[in-house]
Amino acid sequence: MFRQLALKRMAEEGESSESSDHKPFVEVEDELFSSSGAIARVFDSFEDRPGQKQMMKEVYAAFEEHAHALIEAGTGTGKTLAYLVPSAYFAYSKKKPVVLSTYTIPLQEQLLQRDLRLLASIVPFPLRTAVLKGRSHYLDLRKFEQALQQLENDSYDVCLTKAQLLVWLLETDYGDVEELNLTTGGRSFWPMVQSDPESDLGKYNPWFSRCFYHRSRRQAKKADLIITNHALLLTDVVQTHSVLPSYSHAVIDEAHHFQEAASAYFGLTASFLSVSFAIQRIGDDHHEYGAIARLETLGEQMKQPLALDDAKEGLVRFREDTDELFRMIHVFALDAQESNATDVGRISYVYKSFSEEGMLWQAILECAMRLQLHGEQVLAALKAAYQVVEEKVEAEYESRSLLADTQGAIAAFEETVQLLYELLLEYDDNYVYWIEVEPKGAKNATYLYAKPIEVSERLADQFFAKKKSVVLTSATLTVNQSFDYQIDRLGLVDFGVKTKQIESPFSYAQQAKLLIPYDIPDVRGPDDELFAQDIAIKIWRITEVMQRKALVLFTSYDMLKKVFYYVKDLNDEGKLALIGQGVTSGSRMRLLKLFKQAEQRAVLFGTNSFWEGIDLPGNELECLIIVRLPFAPPNLPLNRAQMERAKAEGKNPFTDLALPQAVIRFKQGFGRLIRTKGDRGLIFVFDRRIVTTRYGRTFIDSLPDVPVYEGKLERLLEDHLDFREEQS
Repeated sequence: MFRQLALKRMAEEGESSESSDHKPFVEVEDELFSSSGAIARVFDSFEDRPGQKQMMKEVYAAFEEHAHALIEAGTGTGKTLAYLVPSAYFAYSKKKPVVLSTYTIPLQEQLLQRDLRLLASIVPFPLRTAVLKGRSHYLDLRKFEQALQQLENDSYDVCLTKAQLLVWLLETDYGDVEELNLTTGGRSFWPMVQSDPESDLGKYNPWFSRCFYHRSRRQAKKADLIITNHALLLTDVVQTHSVLPSYSHAVIDEAHHFQEAASAYFGLTASFLSVSFAIQRIGDDHHEYGAIARLETLGEQMKQPLALDDAKEGLVRFREDTDELFRMIHVFALDAQESNATDVGRISYVYKSFSEEGMLWQAILECAMRLQLHGEQVLAALKAAYQVVEEKVEAEYESRSLLADTQGAIAAFEETVQLLYELLLEYDDNYVYWIEVEPKGAKNATYLYAKPIEVSERLADQFFAKKKSVVLTSATLTVNQSFDYQIDRLGLVDFGVKTKQIESPFSYAQQAKLLIPYDIPDVRGPDDELFAQDIAIKIWRITEVMQRKALVLFTSYDMLKKVFYYVKDLNDEGKLALIGQGVTSGSRMRLLKLFKQAEQRAVLFGTNSFWEGIDLPGNELECLIIVRLPFAPPNLPLNRAQMERAKAEGKNPFTDLALPQAVIRFKQGFGRLIRTKGDRGLIFVFDRRIVTTRYGRTFIDSLPDVPVYEGKLERLLEDHLDFREEQS
């Protein structure tokens, strides 16, 4: 109990462990994998994995030789332990931390909950590990304490969230929001209590010693292995003072997403909701806990009059202009002739600030300029008032706390004003700018984006050039057995990067078959409805004959919905459980849970995130259907800009960009079916281009050695229906 708040007792943070005697990695690597070795002892059913042993050697060699490396490790290699063990040996023996970066939260949780515990049982020395995430992931106990004192105007959702947090504080070691399953209202409340640098009180904060964020940083500074995510890893590139401790060696898992993560991290985004939240933190006469109200409270305590009328007046006009701006942008994007639907049903439109034509766009720019003027008016008044109270504020906690929250709100508002300026009133040829709107949503449900077209040079100069050794690994890094695409996109051309492919231990020739029906309409045909109807019938027929669970992967949300409802019409007796992303309510995790709990016949329709990161072993998934080769839609703003840039540089946009991206995505989808040595299953590809085009062979040649069969669907089902039973 502290300040009337019950917390889980935190373990004492001791000093770094003293060195213990142990053999160097090069002397123990063979011993580790013996039948009586450390790795065998931690598994109930140990099996020799030559690929895992090979990868361990490659990782350690890259660290020792100060080389960057790309390692593709096939499914079932055990790549996580294959980089954890050499990283642990290197970090402990050299007294240099190794950073381990993942793209997805599930893998980070797997590392924390399972793999690090296994690692501790394998290595013969004490090992310090730490998890470090972006600051907004952590609960700020000072802010939460204050929020608990403000109950009278809380909604039911906010009250429920506060109660949830109170219970959670008795259990959490990390204070990480990812441990919670917040409601929509809870997610809206979280920014009010999350940690942020602007409102950090430092020594004036009575919660400082218990602060989850600072505790995680202290642990990271003492750790041998630091687990983080790609976004935080990239802070090294843009910030002078990195959140991460100084490091020279890193492993980047899920490395096929690293370029994508860099593009997102270096980009800009704003929406009506994000701007509205920044306004709310400043507040007005009707918001008791905004920055203006806090400044007035401090002024009254000091008996110091503050000139805040300009801030109040400017904020009212800023709020009105924000609503008008996003409504006009919404109308503009819907009316624009080149508007295209994204795979989540939004309309997108690429724009170039002052190059756009039309009266409505001119009105948008004028409104954006007014926003800047009103924003500057608010900031000038707030900063002047803040300076007055800062000079006279007493050192006691309550006053300092009010001041810190005020500073945080002002900084967030200033960042928002600058963001809108850069998105609407500036233009950089190296970026692509676009609008996304929800046609059936609110009239101001509008989103603005800007992303760099290329990040390779920036990664080369500001990341890879500054690190001694970065090992990038994934199950899908090569295209037609070549790493060239990744080397080029990641900016590794001039680094003499080491490359290694490690084959999966699975016997794909016995465990899977790739079936390509030729009685399928052309995916490039003019009639999407005909195509949707035909494949719906075939999906129904496959599940009817096989009586197995099937995952159907789409590249288009619109096509997914059409096919889903056509299959639903065929399912009039309800014998087939149908679960559709964006159709069936619930999160990705809920849809997967429904699919796992379903009886023998069930179909999961997915796009986007369902192409990877799904683990459905055994009879949880025995049939995979890929509707079309996963080429990115040409109308996606970033893809289109990258294609245009490639063409301008004399490259072939299709073979140098579109095809490699699609192959890597295809490999990810293919990898959903076979997850263990005991798995068996069939993969159907409904896109005839895989065998009728010259480039189609690249998809097949990029897969493991899996047998391929063509024919009419009924013949394929007849010939291969008993495949699982034959192999059992």
